[in-house]
Formats: sequence, structure tokens, C-alpha cells
Amino acid sequence: MKYWLWMCSVQNSSGTWYTRYDFWSGEPDTSFGIPEYDSVGLFQIGVWQFYEYTHNKSFLLAVLPCINKSLNWELKSISEDNGLIPKDLSIWESNYAYNFWTRQLMT
Repeated sequence: MKYWLWMCSVQNSSGTWYTRYDFWSGEPDTSFGIPEYDSVGLFQIGVWQFYEYTHNKSFLLAVLPCINKSLNWELKSISEDNGLIPKDLSIWESNYAYNFWTRQLMT
């Protein structure tokens, strides 16, 4: 639960996250893999799985604003041309592109 609450605390105002954060300070590393959108779907799925395992409703209510913010970002970001969220980088990809295997979690 602590991890998911921390994720909420570092969520960007857009509803997304940075690719990585400093282990000691928790500050975002703004020099690496930006933009990176895999974490949006991973956060949503992780929260749901945690809730399914624990049935902790107070946890779910605590992270609900973060879930809503991330869902709003996805809905606003879907391209009318192709139905996808924007291209990104990631820790696994070095090209700014649609990386469909990592996108699968968001669909």
C-alpha cells in the first residue's frame, strides 16, 4: 500500500509519471525517458490488483483521485486519427514511437 500511496504523491499534474525517481530523495530524474506513459496503465492495474487482494476500501478511496487523474489524461490523449495515446520513450525503448507491447496494458 505504501508504494501506491507514494505513486500518488509523485504523480504529475497531467496524470502521468516520470520514468524514474531518485531512490534517496524521491525527486524525479527529468533527464531520462521522457515522456514515458507505461506507468499510467501499470498504476491503474496495480491499484486494482492490490484492492482485489486486500479489499481495502479506504485505500481505494485514498488513491481514487490519482486513478481519476490518470484516466482523464488517457481520455484526453487518445488520438482521433488512430485511437492511441501519444508516442513515448521508455526504459526499454530508445526511439520515440508507439511501443505496442508496452501499450497493451493500457487497452
